[in-house]
Amino acid sequence: KSLYKEYTSATVKLTSCHNCNKNVDPYVEQGCVLVILDCVLLRPSAYRHILWNMDFEMIPRILAQYILIASILRAYMECEFLRTLDYNRKESHVFALLIPMSIAAIFTQVVAVYFTIKNQVKMKADHRLLYRVALAVTFPVSFSLVTALVLVWENTITVQILGRMLEFVFQFNAINVLVHDSGIYAFFVGEVARMALATGLRHLTGIPCLGIDWKGFYTIS
Repeated sequence: KSLYKEYTSATVKLTSCHNCNKNVDPYVEQGCVLVILDCVLLRPSAYRHILWNMDFEMIPRILAQYILIASILRAYMECEFLRTLDYNRKESHVFALLIPMSIAAIFTQVVAVYFTIKNQVKMKADHRLLYRVALAVTFPVSFSLVTALVLVWENTITVQILGRMLEFVFQFNAINVLVHDSGIYAFFVGEVARMALATGLRHLTGIPCLGIDWKGFYTIS
């Protein structure tokens, strides 16, 4: 069913739920700023609006932007992490390597989550579900922009860990909305797949992972 009925260009009536008599999606008539703020506040209804009720024709274009943003943000924060380790490799070269590595890790995470939840959702497991899974994985990473800005002033392990934990919370909340409040297993599988690929790629390129160099250990002061 439609989320709203449009009587005239200036008159729109939101569809009400037959069980609770509340609007099915109140965010239809709200601005994007309010939706984003409610996503930060971890309100499932805001994530549901983005993942399920957004016009599907818009998702591929928005998804491409979020994948690029997420890859750049993760590469930047990884570079900042390596800086705290006094990693002696040229930073521009590392950043150039980390961006495609981040993209590959995101795609791996999306595929892992998709195959985990495809039999748990009510909709048909096709490209529409795959796009929504990709949006659930990449959209929360954009909130890491706040962490990236904080790292400009204070580049510490504590800030990076807290930022990563917040990203996990936002991402878990988005995946949980997709599978109707049972997404902890899907989130775990996706994160393990992402970390496994990222660790393997770091091993091949010689970039340290979690403070470990493949020729020895770093000491974090």
